[in-house]
Amino acid sequence: MNIMFNDHYGLTAAVLDGIKTKTRRLVPAIPPYMLDGKAYACESLEMVMPIVGEKVMGYFGSKVGWQLLPKKCQPRYELGVLYGVAQSYQSIFEDESLKEWRVSKGIQREDGWIRCDLIENGGWKNKMFVCDDLMPYQIKITKIRVERLRDISSADCLAEGILKKSDFPYKKTCPFYFAGGKHEWDNSFHTPRQAYAALIDKISGKGTWERNPWVYAYDFKLSYGRILRNN
Repeated sequence: MNIMFNDHYGLTAAVLDGIKTKTRRLVPAIPPYMLDGKAYACESLEMVMPIVGEKVMGYFGSKVGWQLLPKKCQPRYELGVLYGVAQSYQSIFEDESLKEWRVSKGIQREDGWIRCDLIENGGWKNKMFVCDDLMPYQIKITKIRVERLRDISSADCLAEGILKKSDFPYKKTCPFYFAGGKHEWDNSFHTPRQAYAALIDKISGKGTWERNPWVYAYDFKLSYGRILRNN
């Protein structure tokens, strides 16, 4: 399985550069728990460690108590598992530093010839259609937490890909930023949290930060070249 990061706001690049080491993904809408024909809304979440893997339980009030969330609401990514960082085939072939890896995978020869089927594949430009075995970079999930979005710390905002400009002309007031703004001042902020709040609203929809939804907060470690590392 691959994991996707937003290219427009520079998050894939931040992962590959080792800047982004955390990602928060919204918890899917949790259906109410039905008891005696009455619906009870989930009030809080807690991650537990059963015999096999980590699971998340929800608290549905004193009458219902803690109940295991449905499978669709559980974390999509698992602890200790490698996931390919989705990139278009074109971007992989344009990266000269990956030539040795491409040759090792048999998708490019030393003379520069590349497999025509990849060029004709939908994944050549759209990373939604790429194969995880052909992704040169992987991440391993090292930690999973469940929390409210606005529980994020300033340090975690930076680990989410928020950057700081040391040479920004207004660095005394708004040095924190993210990629993708139309102008330099469109995405520059006083604090990392302000920058992340604006970024998550662009990625997940306006009002996401204010709504303060439950999220799965993943820590991960970047790996490169599954085939090269195993040989």
